[in-house]
Amino acid sequence: MNFLNTFFYVKDFIIVIKILIAQIILILYKIELDDKKLAKQIPVLVYHNIGYMNGSFNVTPDVFDQQMRELLKQGCYFADPEEISLFHKNLLDLPEKTVLITFDDGYKGMLYYALPILKKYHIKATMFVVTSFIDNKSMLTWDQLDEIMASKLVSLGSHTHDLHFYQKIPPFQINYPAMLRLKIIGEPFDRYKERISKDLHLSRKILEDKYKKKIISFAYPFGSWNNEALKIVNAVDFKIAFGYDSKQNKLVTRNSNQFLLERYPVFQYSTLNDIFVEEK
Repeated sequence: MNFLNTFFYVKDFIIVIKILIAQIILILYKIELDDKKLAKQIPVLVYHNIGYMNGSFNVTPDVFDQQMRELLKQGCYFADPEEISLFHKNLLDLPEKTVLITFDDGYKGMLYYALPILKKYHIKATMFVVTSFIDNKSMLTWDQLDEIMASKLVSLGSHTHDLHFYQKIPPFQINYPAMLRLKIIGEPFDRYKERISKDLHLSRKILEDKYKKKIISFAYPFGSWNNEALKIVNAVDFKIAFGYDSKQNKLVTRNSNQFLLERYPVFQYSTLNDIFVEEK
């Protein structure tokens, strides 16, 4: 009897060990499988106006709807800037097919055409607004921006307060982005830093006071930047900033410069088939 008890005890022990080993294998396999499904690089799309106006940066509502459906079909997760910032710092894992949808400037088409489609598919997006543009012709009013924010689908970022314009610089009357005219006219760095910092602080303060939410992201006007601008954006305490055609890797990775993240411009005839293809 003792021998039988010992036999069954050993047999049960072996079974338990086999079960434990099988469970460990499954756990390790799941970890490996899940790791393969986590994002290592994230595309950021930039739109301007959604509507029926002419212009290379305009996308019609039908095309925008089709593009959003294509992203959903590909199984995309739509992130916000806070998630992108945490991903960049290696503090948050995101699904493999994560994408950030952004809009620049603050056109009325955001309310009339883009927002209904975002609501239709429950897609999160971010809008970089030029605060001095609000209430101007063709741009959103404060009441309209309130309506957009009430949807809880759109987060805000800064696109400066009043630095989104080109200025003619003498003596050759060259058009140059207002934010970057330091190197053209020899503006002293201290004066340049004060001018840019004051504008960016004002932009943040207006939006944060209005909506009681911290503004953590910034987009350079026209995507233009210089090393001095990157330092100022950092000093103003934005967490992330986005360029445009800066010749950087167009996919956000954990090794990207957090103050010079790239974006894919989306036009009327753009296709989204290759946005998840790894850049070499």
